[in-house]
Amino acid sequence: MENAASDFFGGLRKGLTENINVAVVGRIEKFEAKTMKADVAPLYPGYPLLIELPVLSFNGGGFVIRPIYERGDLVLVVFTDKDMDNLIMDGRLQNLNSTRAHALEDGVVVGGLNAFNSPLDVPGASNSMVISGHGAKVELKTNGQIELEGKKVKIKGDLEVETINGQPINL
Repeated sequence: MENAASDFFGGLRKGLTENINVAVVGRIEKFEAKTMKADVAPLYPGYPLLIELPVLSFNGGGFVIRPIYERGDLVLVVFTDKDMDNLIMDGRLQNLNSTRAHALEDGVVVGGLNAFNSPLDVPGASNSMVISGHGAKVELKTNGQIELEGKKVKIKGDLEVETINGQPINL
């Protein structure tokens, strides 16, 4: 009797959770920076290619940080609680398009992952904020300094430099 109950509840649990997607690790197959959409191949068996997933950017208050992905980059995809077809079209809450929940169609790329056996090769101090790639670097240091590096640094607009001690700077 005890074995039958265990089998019953084990089957019930499997049935309830088998089609609930929470998160999956995958590799970028295609990325469109302009539309912020990506095709992602999950690394786990049994998953189809996830097509045209929205890609998270950091935006608000008129500011945006847009990540760029390349084919083969490792990413984390999470799945929303409800169908987001109508919501993602214009950012307004509308009637749901379906009753699906945690579906593969409702995945969002939330960020890149780095394998533990491939440490990040990020120039700069380990306690500073760094944006780097392809020979360019912006580093925000904990002492308040900002360091810019690149093959060419271009500043558009009027340049005003104010030093702490009031000394002029010759550029």
